[in-house]
Amino acid sequence: MSFKSKIEQEYPLPFSASIWGNGHLTNFDELINLCVDDLASDLEIYETMQTTGITTYMPKNTRAICAVWLTLPYQGNRFVKWSYDSANKVLFCRYLPCFVKYKRSVSVEDLETLTGDRLQYVKSYVIMKMLEKEISYLSAVELKSDDGQINVSALEKAREKRETQLAEMKDGILLYSNG
Repeated sequence: MSFKSKIEQEYPLPFSASIWGNGHLTNFDELINLCVDDLASDLEIYETMQTTGITTYMPKNTRAICAVWLTLPYQGNRFVKWSYDSANKVLFCRYLPCFVKYKRSVSVEDLETLTGDRLQYVKSYVIMKMLEKEISYLSAVELKSDDGQINVSALEKAREKRETQLAEMKDGILLYSNG
């Protein structure tokens, strides 16, 4: 199940009846990109890679290098002297081959692989932002219909529920290692 379909399943309104369903009023992909940018400081992913050259170009969203150690299996200190150019995202290692453990911020491509608390945290944040935008649209437009009404207070309650869930989870979010 994709991340978008997980969001659709938890959204309090049917997508076809909301401003997100038809794609004419709002762009769902752009909202997800904005939410990931907002959450970049909260969610970090640890990854490990192997280097074979003195100069290694790191991914663009690398935040820090945590450890570098030799891949050769022997007893004793296997840590390697290294330096990191954060402006150009380049790692320089003195001894090779070695493993590099680095920390990077979450990206849109990672949303499909998130699980557990981290997935719940991202889903709650995205749904809260969707509800805020839907409430602002529906509050600004006056709808007159004989058949039914849109209950904006129910959407506000759903947004407040997501907001409290985010506040509770923010302190307990753990940094998991992928890779």
